Amino acid sequence: MNYTRFFPYGIVKFSQFAVESAINFMLSAPADAFYVYSNSVKMVQEFFHMRYRAPFPQRLHRHAQAACHALARPQPVLAFVSIYSAKPNFGRRMALRSTWLPLLSLESPKVVYKFFLAGTLLNESSNVDALLRQERDHFDDMVFLVGTNDEYPIGRKGFAALQWVAQHTDAQFWLKLDDDVYLRPRPLFDRFRRMQRAEAYWGAFDFSGRVVRDTNDPHYTSADTWAEDIFPPYARGAALAMSLDLVRQIALEDSKRPFKKILIEDVSYGFYIWQLVFEREVSSVTLLDHDEVHFAMDAKCCTETTHPNNCWLPLDKVTWIVHHASPEILRCMHQADVDAGYYRMTGAKNTPSVGVDDLIRQMLPYDSSVRSALNSSSCPRSGVDGISIASSWEGALPDLCGCVVTPPAHPGKPLQKGGLQELSMGPRLHAV
Repeated sequence: MNYTRFFPYGIVKFSQFAVESAINFMLSAPADAFYVYSNSVKMVQEFFHMRYRAPFPQRLHRHAQAACHALARPQPVLAFVSIYSAKPNFGRRMALRSTWLPLLSLESPKVVYKFFLAGTLLNESSNVDALLRQERDHFDDMVFLVGTNDEYPIGRKGFAALQWVAQHTDAQFWLKLDDDVYLRPRPLFDRFRRMQRAEAYWGAFDFSGRVVRDTNDPHYTSADTWAEDIFPPYARGAALAMSLDLVRQIALEDSKRPFKKILIEDVSYGFYIWQLVFEREVSSVTLLDHDEVHFAMDAKCCTETTHPNNCWLPLDKVTWIVHHASPEILRCMHQADVDAGYYRMTGAKNTPSVGVDDLIRQMLPYDSSVRSALNSSSCPRSGVDGISIASSWEGALPDLCGCVVTPPAHPGKPLQKGGLQELSMGPRLHAV
């Protein structure tokens, strides 16, 4: 019964009880683990309701359409990658272009990408915006979302990007990333190649996200928008994916009748999914939550022994996705993969694009981290000349811990906060 990684929590209450293990659980588990454990039955019920809400013929037709689309010729793009970036983040964008982004073109079926930024100002008062347009002309990999800005949280920008993707790609999946992510593309897209092509929502899920009611907090959500104290399940924003049928259905349904909106970007996608299933009853959705182990939500190396209750999703031998990586760390991690033989240099000489160093020097006054892009030789700045992926790699992935500085533990002060408890309505059965 490997439907969701929380299914064992739901049945263990009835099949595996030992006083010693219960005591160890209570002494070691963070607050959000208590919430997950106490609500696991409700979570599993909601998982099955979301997955099987639509009648079987409707689900079968939708999956058959997606499967036929995947087998079509010419073969459709496997994934469209949207990388959310703030305007001044020149250094992050350059770091991605010179590390893992060129590797996307080695994937089959194709994987394509764009950076998504807020709209530029059209007057001549903004040197940054003028430089951004030069950057776009040079690399041709940026989308400016007219009508959005670099506000925080970025829920409006996120929805504008989703609508753009719904209109502009025929890919099988949409993958959204932040611009401070180090990615190992091959194992991630191997996962996508094995994944269901319809009604799919993938990522490292938060099932216990607490709603903020403080009106002065940027994450404030009104009770009129969402009345419960815990958000519906959502994939955390470092990296998340949806099958394109869901992306288009969200855009289509909003055009018919606008969704209720939450400004917290990653929460908002889960909220749109929730409204599709529970309020509008127009779709089924499978939460694909088994790959959390492949996420490092912070660029650090630790264990529960070295950092009790402070070591949530660190770097590991199976990590595909590293969040909160600076441009220097991105380049270091890429070089570590090259040095370990995970990526292989073919011997071809990489010739930097004409004028790119001049463009980088213009970026320096606005983002000092772009300096690491000057004379960087870790990977070509465009294309994939000179590098390939090791075809026979087996076992643990290369160690990336040499690229990060792990802060000391915080004894008695766990990072997880809040006394999360079961909601007042208790476990909830949804009539199907």
